[in-house]
Amino acid sequence: MKREILLILIVMSCSPYNKFFRYDYEVGRAKDIRSVVISPIDMIRDRPNGTDLTQIRKLEEKILNYLHTNGYVVEENELLVKNWQKEADKANGFFDPTTGKIDGSKISICLLKAIGKTREKQDFDGVMFLQLIERPAKLMGDRVYWDGCSRKLFDKNGDVITEVTWRGEMKALSLQVQLFDKEHKLVFQNIGAIEFPYELEESYTEKKFVWKSQLKFEDKEIEEGIKIALHPLIRFEGFPKNPNYYEE
Repeated sequence: MKREILLILIVMSCSPYNKFFRYDYEVGRAKDIRSVVISPIDMIRDRPNGTDLTQIRKLEEKILNYLHTNGYVVEENELLVKNWQKEADKANGFFDPTTGKIDGSKISICLLKAIGKTREKQDFDGVMFLQLIERPAKLMGDRVYWDGCSRKLFDKNGDVITEVTWRGEMKALSLQVQLFDKEHKLVFQNIGAIEFPYELEESYTEKKFVWKSQLKFEDKEIEEGIKIALHPLIRFEGFPKNPNYYEE
């Protein structure tokens, strides 16, 4: 049990600001998982600013459809959510005032308990955790690159930014997927770009990027991000070949 808790703790506490995108995949173990229970995207983390429940559910629905289309059985997750909420309530929150940070060990313990109680009444091969997290994105010219994708930059009017050269690094939103087997072992982890949450705001004195008040979650973009985040669990033929994703 200590090993399992430590494993999940390490995975969940890994910094979301790693320089480069990567995936972990154990073919021998993950190939046997055909039925999964999926956590809601905002079960563990709060929804990012600028998103509402409709957008989150839209993203979840596209993930479920993609899994169904590729032969996975997605079990109902109401029991998992209910058990998670009970354990989270018992923990009295996860913020540690002594460190000023979220207590990852508390989260890990609550997750293991919630999964265990869910398995008592529901049979499934694995549990898939979904999270929207902030990741580093690199601006180059009129495009932004991160976690397998490149996207055009837009101004506040929704127009593509042209005749401008940007350089630097900002945060963007990505979908993180983690799959655990029946022994609570992590057998798959990957990340795919979802949305660049900034728009260019111009005034007489300056130009700057500001966080969008309402994120778009465009169908084509989130579908691409989902395919990347689930590759190679579900092989995506268009998977980027450049490991740094900073080139066309």
